[in-house]
Amino acid sequence: MDSVSLALLAFISAFGLSVVSPALPLYVAQFGVSYTAIGGFFSAYSLTWALLQVYTGHLSDRHGHRRFILAGLLSYGLAALGCALARSFGELLLFRILQGVGLGLFGPAMLGVAASFEDKSRAFALYRSAQAAGSIVAPLAGGYVGRLSLGYPFLASSAASALAMGAALPLQMKQPKRERRASFRSSMRALFSRRDFLALCLGSFLAELGYVALNVTLPLAGAERGLSTDAIGIVMAGYSLAFVLSQVPMGVLADRWQRRSLLVVCGGLAALAFGGLFLARQPWQMGTGTALLGTTLGTIFVQSGAWAAELAPSTQRSFYMAAFDSVIDLSFVVMPTLVGIMAEWQVQGPFLVCSLLLVASAAILAATPHPGLDGQVVRAASR
Repeated sequence: MDSVSLALLAFISAFGLSVVSPALPLYVAQFGVSYTAIGGFFSAYSLTWALLQVYTGHLSDRHGHRRFILAGLLSYGLAALGCALARSFGELLLFRILQGVGLGLFGPAMLGVAASFEDKSRAFALYRSAQAAGSIVAPLAGGYVGRLSLGYPFLASSAASALAMGAALPLQMKQPKRERRASFRSSMRALFSRRDFLALCLGSFLAELGYVALNVTLPLAGAERGLSTDAIGIVMAGYSLAFVLSQVPMGVLADRWQRRSLLVVCGGLAALAFGGLFLARQPWQMGTGTALLGTTLGTIFVQSGAWAAELAPSTQRSFYMAAFDSVIDLSFVVMPTLVGIMAEWQVQGPFLVCSLLLVASAAILAATPHPGLDGQVVRAASR
């Protein structure tokens, strides 16, 4: 497989997902709906792909990743075009749900491609870094074109999906072996019997709630404080920039120090950063808090994923990683609606709630057994 093609695919697809971020809440608001409706709009999109991704990941392992990547990107791009042309909130909601279907198809398949590289550590580092790099450029571009028209970022998203399809074609993907495999139902039963894995998912889920709230709340809070869409895009890009610059050093630190201790410290620092955003009034204050979250929340996301891989049986690592992503991605279903409700009271109120969530996340991760630290032998991983 070509690692350059994988990185290019990850970069372009992440660009297509993130380019609408600075303008999306404002685009929805122009239809005259409430903050609660805006939150529900985000949740409908997220619920769609969150419900699909574990099963589609299971299917892509059986039937081949390429066809799921191409079908998903095509669906996502066409639906993005529909969002740009929507003339009512109902039409916009329908096309956004169809985008969720597209993401539910290509997201797990791309994860499976990365997992099929022989050097998985390098492949996942490259994959996540390229995604983060796309997320740096996308809010800047989305903020600029959103200033011209709030519908233009969706057109950029549609074009990026077409380019990502081209990037996927050179990948040399192995055909799935025709052999007897565990059924989806039996695999799910075995997974839910792993208490250590479930505790890790819960701690990571609470941290991911903070990330989701940041992406919904920051544009609303920035707009209330008089920031333009391009200024909001610059502030949001600080998260991804800090993520890219920090994750290789944090990975080295995780290898030399206890990964669990590192995640607990990052959870505490993230709680402080959210408290700072609640009090922030100037763009530089918001940018500083967002950059700190890029380092701390980013470390929790990446290193908890590495922790999940260590807990996974060797024959089911792709399935376990898709399940891990699916659990933490439920945050995209739950949090936008909650943010919308809280924003009706105070726009920056969700930042304070996120501070408490990160404290709870750190406490759960601190109590989760870690292989090699607690004398625990993960027997399933050797089967």
